[in-house]
Amino acid sequence: MSPVRRASLAWLLLPAIASAQTPYRVTPEVEPPVQEAFAAAWARLPAAHQARLAELGLTLDRAPTLPVPDDAPLALRLMGRATCAWFSLRDDTLFVTDAALGGPRWSGAAPDAAALEPLLRDLAPTLGVEVPAGADAAALRPAWSAFVARCRATFGGEWPAPEESPPGDPRVLDRFLEAGVAASLGGELPSLEALLVHELGHALQLGPKGYIGRVAAWATLSGWVEVARGEPADGFVGGGWANEDPGVLIRLLLGGERGPGATFAPGPGGRFPTLYARFDPREDFAECYRLALTDPAALARSAPEKLLAINALGWCAGVSSPPLFSDAEAPWVRELGPGANRLLGSAPPVPSSSDALAILRAATPLLEGLELEGEATPPFALPQDVPQPVRAAWGGAEEGVALRGRTLYLAGERLVRDLEALFERFDQDVEWAHGIALFRREADPQASFAKTLEGRSGDLALGFLRLLLVDEPVERLTAWLTEADGAQQALVLAALIARRPDDPNYAKAFGQLPPLSPYASALVAELLIEPELAGGQAPEAPSTPAILARHVLRGQAGTTRVAAARARALAVFSRSARAAERAALVDEARKSAAGIALPKLRAKVQAEVEALLAPAKAE
Repeated sequence: MSPVRRASLAWLLLPAIASAQTPYRVTPEVEPPVQEAFAAAWARLPAAHQARLAELGLTLDRAPTLPVPDDAPLALRLMGRATCAWFSLRDDTLFVTDAALGGPRWSGAAPDAAALEPLLRDLAPTLGVEVPAGADAAALRPAWSAFVARCRATFGGEWPAPEESPPGDPRVLDRFLEAGVAASLGGELPSLEALLVHELGHALQLGPKGYIGRVAAWATLSGWVEVARGEPADGFVGGGWANEDPGVLIRLLLGGERGPGATFAPGPGGRFPTLYARFDPREDFAECYRLALTDPAALARSAPEKLLAINALGWCAGVSSPPLFSDAEAPWVRELGPGANRLLGSAPPVPSSSDALAILRAATPLLEGLELEGEATPPFALPQDVPQPVRAAWGGAEEGVALRGRTLYLAGERLVRDLEALFERFDQDVEWAHGIALFRREADPQASFAKTLEGRSGDLALGFLRLLLVDEPVERLTAWLTEADGAQQALVLAALIARRPDDPNYAKAFGQLPPLSPYASALVAELLIEPELAGGQAPEAPSTPAILARHVLRGQAGTTRVAAARARALAVFSRSARAAERAALVDEARKSAAGIALPKLRAKVQAEVEALLAPAKAE
């Protein structure tokens, strides 16, 4: 349809927006009615959210449709026609389409069989039909008729009869967009103002820096995961910002499952206010944000924990300004009890412990009059072997929430689960993997160190690697390693293992080192198991790897990797150790694994230790 360009007396009465003082830019292409709706949507935002968005330099613009290539899959083309507005993360621009003014419409010719077949094949399990490969229009008619019949039964209203509708009938596609968009958003197309609140929610979550963390934190409220890897969703898949497959929404609209092509999937206990919120984590947030500002009672009934989360500032749990709502007399407040209990309890999906506490603390003005689960019990005690990085990430999650004169603590089971998740992320840290790859490549005796280290002399650890090229005295290196922190110590030791594995001077010097830090122990042990470093050492002349292995085996405890590191080190150390000492160290490795307090993590590490000990036992 052609853009609406009519005068609006109401618009002329909005001097705050018409003036140059607006905290956002409006292009000349935006009609007065759209500007008016946007001004009303902006006014609904709390001051803290307006201030955050003002930092972006947000732009309001117009476009006929979401730009989708003509040769794109039909499901994507349908999504393009259905889109009423979208927020562009690339340039912080909010676009409004013609669909927002006159309703979503297909407004095109019938797609041919080549375009229709993939869509119907994708819907075949939902429709209970089969779609032959390479089907022409005649062969697609049974599947198309089933599609039309399902639309009539699902949405009601006026539709062409299945037997009178040719495959790709534009009348059906037009009606499907109109009915489907309304159904996905709660039963009817929201006002333009409400649609723009939804888009401002996207801008709030995705615009300011740190949006990956905000998406990840929000996703935990419904247990969203990345399907391919089964990991918690943060919006990124395979190293890039990922959108959900449009076919997922079509299947959901017709009563089907998400399907094997889905990028994301919610947890079994996730609750959503609209069908569109079930599409992916970002639409989940934007839909909840729309309802929080336009119909909080509806969100309180359908997903109270999400209203509580949005109340705690709206884009993350880092509470740094007043909450959206504090009126304990609002009629929908009594609906918040189940959401608060879910945040306190252990049944997944749940956000991280620190996020849950931040959400609950921000909501205490609303929760004071509610009877919540939980008793005043002693706080959760962190296990002694939790490493410092995990303690820092824990964020005081063992503390409680003060309500009505008593302190409510989070369920112990959920705290253990959350702590195990922190351990797992620490264990799989990308920096760790990068460090291993870096030194396996750069410590290669055949590599050109001068070229590799060029431009990196600012890094203290790599600077010391440069000194190794000119035979830095062993005494100086030893003294420096004694004072270095764990990460720097580990980097240099790793390089020395690869460069000087048989140098007796280094072996003697390293025999006098203090206990290695957990980080150094684990990283060194990782490189000790390389075949070219571990083999052929004479028992009567312990090599540098053998000496360092002894340090690993007797080093500090404190990380999930230490038990496995000790087991790895046995493969090297056993070549220069007496049988009695080796047996004692095997026992030490097993004790390290058994001493891990968290049950899931303990079982995982114990299995890894036993697998790594197998070669040592065979000697």
